[in-house]
Amino acid sequence: MFSKIRGKLLASFLAVAVVMGIATGLLYFGLERYEVEVRRLATEEIMGLKTAESLRTADLMLSNAVCGIISDPYEPIFAAAYEDALTKMETATREATSRFKSGREKEIAAEIAAGNEERERVERKIIDCASFDRIQAAAIFTEEYNPVRVRREQVLDEFVSLQERKIEEAVEKAEAASDALQMAATVLTGASAALAVILAMAASRKIAVPIVQLTADVKRVAEGDLTVETRVKSRDEIGDLADAFNRTVGSLSVLVSDAVSSSEIVASASLQLSSSMQESAEAMQQISDTVQQMATAA
Repeated sequence: MFSKIRGKLLASFLAVAVVMGIATGLLYFGLERYEVEVRRLATEEIMGLKTAESLRTADLMLSNAVCGIISDPYEPIFAAAYEDALTKMETATREATSRFKSGREKEIAAEIAAGNEERERVERKIIDCASFDRIQAAAIFTEEYNPVRVRREQVLDEFVSLQERKIEEAVEKAEAASDALQMAATVLTGASAALAVILAMAASRKIAVPIVQLTADVKRVAEGDLTVETRVKSRDEIGDLADAFNRTVGSLSVLVSDAVSSSEIVASASLQLSSSMQESAEAMQQISDTVQQMATAA
């Protein structure tokens, strides 16, 4: 029962569900892109910053180890610290050279790799000199090693700044993507809600308008107007009801027309009978008058 109307309502519901599904799919796709961007940030920019910080840390460790050797060239701890720092510098340099393949980062990585030989040469010179003349070793540190360190410190600071800037830019992009995603979610949610309202109103109008029209036509019939023919056209149970209504009114109109015709016939027969009775009464009156006259004459 009411399968056609249920079909219309179900179609409206499915349309809303499809729109909501599309919106959900777009949101899911946006979340996937956002997750990929965050992962890229974690695996690239952060690792780049880690490499730059490793270079700067290794450079500082080398400088501290050299200072320790100058102060006490026979202390094995300083020599071991120097060799450990040197290994870390070489590892970080290889990682930077392999990781950065373009732009200013590539230039800095190449400059650091090229400067390692000069730095190590001066460090070895200081270490060798410290074993027999610490004052001369300190002078070499001041005159030759410090300018090299200052230049390397500037380069490494620039390197770290570049990585920090890239992270900031990546964060800004991720935030922009998140904002765009939220905006899209808001727009899609609003559009889905608006579409749901529109479809609901359209569905209710398709059902309500024919019922209102049919109700008005029924009231006209109740007031005695049997010329009504509803104009409701619908391919559902309401349309079937409208067709049945038109057939019913047509049948009533025929019945009333037949009843009117029968009443007219009865009225005509009654009139004729009344006329005959009047004529009979007049004839009887004449007969009575004649008899009375005859009686008086006798």
